[in-house]
Amino acid sequence: MFKEPTEQEMLSQAPLKLQFGGKEYEIPILTIGKSRIWREKLVTAVTEIGGLGISVANLGVAFVALPEKMADLVFAYDPELPKDTIIETATEEELAAAFSAIVSVALPLSPMLALMKVLWPGKLPGLAELGGSGRVN
Repeated sequence: MFKEPTEQEMLSQAPLKLQFGGKEYEIPILTIGKSRIWREKLVTAVTEIGGLGISVANLGVAFVALPEKMADLVFAYDPELPKDTIIETATEEELAAAFSAIVSVALPLSPMLALMKVLWPGKLPGLAELGGSGRVN
């Protein structure tokens, strides 16, 4: 099961430790530029899911209903992962834990943004307005 990385692990760029099919895999933390590209893929997936009539508020439910989108994003984060082996041996729980771990390092400010939205409702842009660049379009 996924253990949230400590601040020291994040600052030292320690690799993420993910488990698939009972085997542990270490994947590198992406640099800012590569992480930006991955976040753009995340925004595209969210936009596609929204196009299916699923609200961003229900995004977690959408990824449960569409696990292939979540898997695509995990493999996009680290294309070196043995996709065929993982698909054959991993559980959906392991996939969800891996996705959660990746999101925690790719979007490290998410908890802060969630708090800011509570404190200042209606004042901050949503994910769709931010795009992959982190800037309001």
